[in-house]
Amino acid sequence: MTHKRILIVEDELLAATYLKKILTQLKYNVISIAKSADEAIRMVKLHTPDIILMDISLEGEKDGCEAAMYIQKKHTVKLYFLTAHSDEDTLERAIRCKPDGYILKPYNINQIKVILALEDTTMQTKVTEVNIYFVDNYSYRQDMKRLFLNESIEVAVGPKALCLIALLCKTPNVSISNIQIMQEVYQKEVPIQTLRSLVHRIRQNTSTSLIKNVNGLGYKICSE
Repeated sequence: MTHKRILIVEDELLAATYLKKILTQLKYNVISIAKSADEAIRMVKLHTPDIILMDISLEGEKDGCEAAMYIQKKHTVKLYFLTAHSDEDTLERAIRCKPDGYILKPYNINQIKVILALEDTTMQTKVTEVNIYFVDNYSYRQDMKRLFLNESIEVAVGPKALCLIALLCKTPNVSISNIQIMQEVYQKEVPIQTLRSLVHRIRQNTSTSLIKNVNGLGYKICSE
């Protein structure tokens, strides 16, 4: 059982209640729900949570990005953005805040479990299969770190592409945020177009169904 203390910052009551239900099922301790940026700032000072799940589009004078930047200056805490937005301005502002990740709406218990498991080693699981099978007869050999078609024909993709595929293979059918991909593949923040170009090259060499964009905020690899 995890003992991580989580603060939810969400101004939509139904969404906040549903998210709390999911987190409770996953054995997390939801210490409070804040409905505004100012309330979130007060709650962080009062409760010192381990993790904050922050909606980007909060109503009021401050939105989630502004609240996140203020909190990060004052406190050491893991912060994940909650969002359904995919427009360029929102994405760029969110990236500048350097969150630990994103949880995309509508909420999915498997996505939340995988993302938060990275913060809780007691919940981490490892993929033990040598072969991970995808749509359109593609597979990834973890021992060889190579991509194959029909299990025998090696698909030629570059090292960055293989790095991205290996990362997405850790959580098949579950999205990984753009910022997390940048950190793993490039070890730094890069223009979003750089990442999109990488995915485009993979699709050209494989299948358009292999890697899916998730609301413009991340990608997932589609496993059978």
